[in-house]
Amino acid sequence: MLKIYATALGIIAGLLIGFLFVGTALRIFFDLLFSYGDSGPVWVNWLIIALTICITFFTTRKSLYWMDSYIKRRT
Repeated sequence: MLKIYATALGIIAGLLIGFLFVGTALRIFFDLLFSYGDSGPVWVNWLIIALTICITFFTTRKSLYWMDSYIKRRT
């Protein structure tokens, strides 16, 4: 059951970090750099999607690693 919670926590944290922090930072950066405004070129959207997927993967992996170490400490 703890593994399910760790996986869900990792996915939620990854999406939160990816969409809110990285996505917003990239949009602001590209707006200042290229003056795209609210809608930019397609590659900016794909970059944000790719980074969100990568961040979600790594936070899920980190969460599962934390869960494994927690179980080892408890046993």
